[in-house]
Amino acid sequence: MGGTRRSYVIGRTALAVESAYLALEASSLEAGLQVNADKTKFLRVSRDLREDTAHKNIGQNTFGSVNEFVYLGSLITNNNNITAEIVKRILSANKCYFGLLKYFCSKILSRNIKIILYKTLLRPILIYGSETWVLSKKNENRLLVFERKILRRIFGAVQQNEIWRTRYNHELYDVYKDPNIITTIKIGRLRWVGHVVRMESTRMPRQLLYGKPEGRRSRGRPKLRWLDGVERDLKNIGVKNWKEKALNRAVWRDILDQAKAHPGL
Repeated sequence: MGGTRRSYVIGRTALAVESAYLALEASSLEAGLQVNADKTKFLRVSRDLREDTAHKNIGQNTFGSVNEFVYLGSLITNNNNITAEIVKRILSANKCYFGLLKYFCSKILSRNIKIILYKTLLRPILIYGSETWVLSKKNENRLLVFERKILRRIFGAVQQNEIWRTRYNHELYDVYKDPNIITTIKIGRLRWVGHVVRMESTRMPRQLLYGKPEGRRSRGRPKLRWLDGVERDLKNIGVKNWKEKALNRAVWRDILDQAKAHPGL
């Protein structure tokens, strides 16, 4: 029986992608496999998309272009727009929420059970891949609004002067007593950067962390960078010489535990 295998070819230049694809195609033919040109697409990630074409010719095949595709569950766009991925995560978590709505509305289940449902079923969908996110204030608000919607469903309204009203934001987190979604994401980023620092020097994530990009920055306001956000979080919780401390797994774990309760995140 035949089957379909999905493969990805990644390169920094069009020539590198073409060379890698031709090598893949040759190896596939030797193994008795054939590339399906109709199902194969290419995506060009760049700040300048004016040179984009609808098709790409490699060897005897012509491949169509796409503006985005899903890789390992994360949405990759041609302009590296993390907002599209965050919106996709929120929509996916919202579908799961409505699938579990009868449990969140149940008067039989306690609040603690509902919080466990949120943490184990909804939140992992919402923050999948968030270790690599670059968060803007607008995206932070998107995530917080969704989380507060769930918490308001769990904790309900509050009675004041014989009148029922919606809980204020600070009241929700006072009864929730756990880090909000943004703090959870930032702690996840700190955990991930500790892993990257401890990786072998040959690993690509570590090379990207310590490497310096080539070329000159384009005009205009610079985009937010992932490392800048990580270093800002570490500065807010008072961690110095963080790369040296991250090499010690036990020390870094203590820093993460302290960060969970730190008001700076």
